Amino acid sequence: MTKHIAILRGDGIGPEIVAETVRVLDKLIAQGLDASYEYAPLGGEAYDEYGHPYPEFTQNLCRAADAVLLGYNLDYPNTERFLRAAGETEVPVVHASTSRLAIDNVADNPGLLGNIFHICAGDELYGPGILSFLDHVEAARGVSLRGRRLVLVEPPPGMDVLGPRTADHLCDRGVGLLTVGRAQSLCDAAERAHIVAELAQLDPDIVVCASFLDERLLVDVLTSFTGEVRRPLVFSLFTPSLAGFIEDNAALVEGLVWSTQTGTYHDALGQRFRREVMSAYGRWPGHSQAGVHFDAVSMLVRSWLDAGHPRDYADVTRQMREHPYRGVNGSYWLAGAGQAPLSYPYESLDGSLAQAQLIYQVRGGRNAVILPDAYAEAGVSIKGTRLAAAVGA
Repeated sequence: MTKHIAILRGDGIGPEIVAETVRVLDKLIAQGLDASYEYAPLGGEAYDEYGHPYPEFTQNLCRAADAVLLGYNLDYPNTERFLRAAGETEVPVVHASTSRLAIDNVADNPGLLGNIFHICAGDELYGPGILSFLDHVEAARGVSLRGRRLVLVEPPPGMDVLGPRTADHLCDRGVGLLTVGRAQSLCDAAERAHIVAELAQLDPDIVVCASFLDERLLVDVLTSFTGEVRRPLVFSLFTPSLAGFIEDNAALVEGLVWSTQTGTYHDALGQRFRREVMSAYGRWPGHSQAGVHFDAVSMLVRSWLDAGHPRDYADVTRQMREHPYRGVNGSYWLAGAGQAPLSYPYESLDGSLAQAQLIYQVRGGRNAVILPDAYAEAGVSIKGTRLAAAVGA
């Protein structure tokens, strides 16, 4: 029986991310998966075409599907509205955006939204990851960060990457936290120029750029520091995971540190997946979304097989919820109230049930995992940064 999947592409570069998903889906179909898929617009794309962010065409396609893959949606303030519409379909919905707001909505409305599963942990967990990285810098390189300035380029409106306690912990360590505001999810040229100017005035030692889908923002930030004898250490959230970003910006990214809540592991499963995608399509996948959507489709297939019937949607969602799954992006156990993965090591120390928040550094043109320790391939380098001056590196 052919299973029908509705793919909602989302905003910004959401269609490009979904393109990675479709390559993976095509590969599985070629290997024997009895499934078909159809696109539908969501968010800004839908508004431009239909005058509504969740038009009737999209709603009808979702109601007729056996599962929905919900791509990146940048309209975070209206997350609840999108989720409620997705919940009304009653079929399994897999949501790939990093959003504590979305997770909490499912937790608070299990009757209405119990068919929605998140495959990324919450955005607020980036904060503990940043703190772990600072600990690693101090321990591995023998440099004190007390008195240093950390500037956060804020995330898209509606996101919170620090959570409730990170700012307090930075203060306790003597690290000064400053912020540069951001009004747009994808910044236009004027806002990018304003952010770069603000950074120059603040003279940071560390820049945390919560750029996410905004590749141009991160490129402009990195470009602004070229030519400096001692540049700030730049830590980006998610952006360098996008397919081609490291290769396309090779002259800028050496030494860049970045993290993602869901990254393709560098173990045997992750490396095999990357090689197979490269062999099939002639290009390397990104380091996050291709893998996480491969895992999402794989979980759906397993749940269809384990359920009494693939169109017994209540049974399919129960299988998704109750059974852990180990994929190329780590482990998924979606049995919590918000039906999202546990984040290793911040929500669980059990790697068989939790998904590691991976922190990388670009070294010699490739991404090397530096944290968590259990997955690390190298220690951090601070060569050429303002942090290195204190230790003469």
